[in-house]
Amino acid sequence: MSAAPRATVLPVDSIAVRRAFRRQLLIGGLVLALLAFATLVLLLELRLNEEVQTGYRQALSIAQRVLDAHRLALQLSQQPMALTVDRMAGGNAARQDLERWLSQLQHLHEQIDQIPEPSLTADERIRFRQIESALAGIVPSAPRPAADRVPVDPDRNRTYFETIASSLDALSASVSTRALQATERSRTLDLLARYSLGVAALLAVSFGGVFSLLMWRSQATSREVMGALDRMAREDGLTGITNRRGLDDGLMIELARARRSGETLTVVMLDLDYFKRYNDRRGHGAGDVLLRGAAQAWRRQLRPTDLLARYGGEEFTLVLPSCDAEAACHLIERLRPLVPERQTFSAGVAIWEEHESPEQLLRRADQALLVAKKQGRNRTVVSGDEPQMSLPLKMA
Repeated sequence: MSAAPRATVLPVDSIAVRRAFRRQLLIGGLVLALLAFATLVLLLELRLNEEVQTGYRQALSIAQRVLDAHRLALQLSQQPMALTVDRMAGGNAARQDLERWLSQLQHLHEQIDQIPEPSLTADERIRFRQIESALAGIVPSAPRPAADRVPVDPDRNRTYFETIASSLDALSASVSTRALQATERSRTLDLLARYSLGVAALLAVSFGGVFSLLMWRSQATSREVMGALDRMAREDGLTGITNRRGLDDGLMIELARARRSGETLTVVMLDLDYFKRYNDRRGHGAGDVLLRGAAQAWRRQLRPTDLLARYGGEEFTLVLPSCDAEAACHLIERLRPLVPERQTFSAGVAIWEEHESPEQLLRRADQALLVAKKQGRNRTVVSGDEPQMSLPLKMA
């Protein structure tokens, strides 16, 4: 029996698989980094949007306080005579107006105090205090007796109103500036986030396409390697036909099919006669050529459903579905002249019996082969009660 040649394709394919796997890891790492970058951009945009919203809220809060101060100043400017409290006609109404203005002034003061200190600039804080002082100067803190009643001083009130007006103008300008800055910053951040997300999406799609391509190539390489490994596991390296492992699997499948269909299944064991003598005389290289030539020539004579396997050494096995003993013997006779160098072979035939295991079927075919060898070789023997067929002996 000659040794099977060493396989050289596996290391190359293994290197290709490792390279493909490293490419997948590299592209996967880049994709993850890109996703992390996109996530950071989103988080930054959310944080900056919160800051912009906070700026808007602060600007609206300041604007509300400015409007309250402006409304109170406008009411005071429209009723200058009511600023003097008189017990005569209209005194009760004046006192009610005074109490209402005092309440509004106190409410304005509380609202200004509720604004967080960092939300106001130093100039805005000064302007609010100026408005409060001016309003307090215009509105008496309490009703006065008639004897202490002080007439309204138009110049003094005018000064107060001018102070209020200038402070309101400054605060209004500050609010407008805050709103414009918040709007501009929001627009800039939106553009930045939009472009960043667009670039991130484009890169993600690009890397995803490259990653999918590399993954497909890697899987194709893996499939090729797995196919090569499967062929190496089931294919005889010398003759190119099925090996013993493939024979065991194929025979199990054919037995299951024959059990379901009830059709005949035949197994034939073939053994080249005096092969050791041929090897010793011609050399192992010539023996390999003989085995390879016989196997390839036999395979061309078989049906697609037939299975030819190298059982071991110079021994071969045929699995013939839907084939009886007579048809198997005719097939064997067609195979005899195809062996190179006019080499002969012996054959043992066994028909599968119901509930018989693969090992039992192969054993019966092998026993029939031993009978053929003992009867002089170059003949076919059918296991069981089937008639035996003897052929003229040809010397190797």
